[in-house]
Amino acid sequence: FFLTTPHTTQNMHTASLKQFSSIAKSSAQKLLPGNAHIHRSYIANPRMARTPSFESSLKPSPIRMHEPRISTYPIQDKSKLPLHNPERVHEAALKKMEATQFAEGHQFVPQMANSNLPQWLHTPQSFVYDLKSGEKVDLIDLDPFYFRVEPRKDVLQRAIVWQLASRRRGTKKTKSRFEVKYSSKKLQRQKGSGKARHGDRGAPIMVGGGRAHPIQPKDWSTKLNKKERYLALRMALTLKFRRNELYVVNDLTVDAQKTNATANLLHNNFGVNHESSALIVDGNLQVDPNFERTSWNLHFVDTLSYKGLNIYDLLHRQKFIITRGALEKMSLERMDGSVRNNGRKVMTRIG
Repeated sequence: FFLTTPHTTQNMHTASLKQFSSIAKSSAQKLLPGNAHIHRSYIANPRMARTPSFESSLKPSPIRMHEPRISTYPIQDKSKLPLHNPERVHEAALKKMEATQFAEGHQFVPQMANSNLPQWLHTPQSFVYDLKSGEKVDLIDLDPFYFRVEPRKDVLQRAIVWQLASRRRGTKKTKSRFEVKYSSKKLQRQKGSGKARHGDRGAPIMVGGGRAHPIQPKDWSTKLNKKERYLALRMALTLKFRRNELYVVNDLTVDAQKTNATANLLHNNFGVNHESSALIVDGNLQVDPNFERTSWNLHFVDTLSYKGLNIYDLLHRQKFIITRGALEKMSLERMDGSVRNNGRKVMTRIG
């Protein structure tokens, strides 16, 4: 190798860097005349020439382009393709793959955990049950706005903390020494009595006196953006759907106005009992009076109108039973607060 020749080792300590570079260059041209592809930095820089990987670097290595993991599936109906790519695929890589193989009739999507089909082809569906018999009577499509959102623990946690903090009354209060009902007169003279020094009777050191640092009314509520609150509720609905804890019923009408009959009905048809509680949501502004009256004493059942649906009650109970009318009204009004009424936009709110 040209670095170990006597000529180079003899002049290594005496010659300057510029002279050594010229020596190394001339030696390389003598010993390796055919390697014209050697980069000039390996000859001009002695440190790079002394590296063990210099010899291996003489061989040109193939260029490896980064290609993302992408799975393909044949297109059955090209008219059903979305206008925009629903998955987060690298744009340059996607265009490259489409340009080379799209003519063969393939659409490229990232590999999914549960299916080879993209997420936009999955429409959430649910059976409709009869409340009295528990039989499946229909199959409906759920609104992807509510039931196809990727849940996040941090968003759910912030929403629950916000709700629990906002419902605290914060009215606790204790009296200070100036608020207790005692005279503000000094009990005894400052000196000459032989006793400890005291002020008025309401001092914190006295029994029955005011507190030194009294508790005052406090607002415990925190700030959470409206979009994040609505997003958390949508995530909770999606979570119930993915865990198979969502039950859609026709209505909440019951025949017998007995608590025992309603408890047996919920237990036999939906498995609701002391160990598996449920949140039941009606599509009317007022829950059916007979059902609300019969389920009032069931501590494992909560009844709400779709207007009062919230994330804490939704996650606090194991099962979620909602009427078909409530789903239709939620899809109509959405959580952005807008609903169309005879061509006029009316503001409302859910959650």
